[in-house]
Amino acid sequence: MLAYFVCQLMNIEGKCLTQPICAQDLLEPIRGERRQKRDDDEEYLRDQFKDILGKAGV
Repeated sequence: MLAYFVCQLMNIEGKCLTQPICAQDLLEPIRGERRQKRDDDEEYLRDQFKDILGKAGV
């Protein structure tokens, strides 16, 4: 929600911007990090528990 209000202020003050900034642009780096961290965590857990996962047929 905060990103929405920040991008509104940036668009008002930044009249020389070629493209307006939206909330998704501001949140993209944060969400990208979270997704990458989750992928890394899943890979680590698969490596650690590969014996159990192999027996369960997953």
